[in-house]
Amino acid sequence: MNYFKTFSCIKFDNVKTSAMIEFNEKPLEIILNTKFSVKPTKNSIKKFNNNIEEFRKHLRKTKFGESALYRSIKTLNRMNWNLDSWCGINYTYNHDLNEIRFNNKVTLGVDFIFYLPYKEYTKEIQEKVNHEYCKIANRISKLNNFSSNRYLTIRASK
Repeated sequence: MNYFKTFSCIKFDNVKTSAMIEFNEKPLEIILNTKFSVKPTKNSIKKFNNNIEEFRKHLRKTKFGESALYRSIKTLNRMNWNLDSWCGINYTYNHDLNEIRFNNKVTLGVDFIFYLPYKEYTKEIQEKVNHEYCKIANRISKLNNFSSNRYLTIRASK
């Protein structure tokens, strides 16, 4: 039996987000998968003296580390979706900061897992969640964590 309802993918300039509800869980859970491509700029090579480990450390602290993502996600969530405090932010399979190299574009993915304020899965709930998902995906795309800067170019993955 299928326990997931998948929502359509929403693509922005910087990220591509898809979602699925796990409706066998009580309360319902939604998993937002956000994928994006990252390419360090020439400024990053100069700033970090060609030291990729220092650059990755900087990215963990300011953009893609669990703490940085958690702080940002808490600011955008205004719909009573509760981030799963145990495993609410994960890099998707084989996507983590260790993949980043200078002069190379890599695809990264982050899953955000939220508990929804609904106990049952119905057609009305599905429509409501789809509407909320569109809003939160738009807010995720506007986070500084997923914005390009002088050290990094971020684009939606293909």
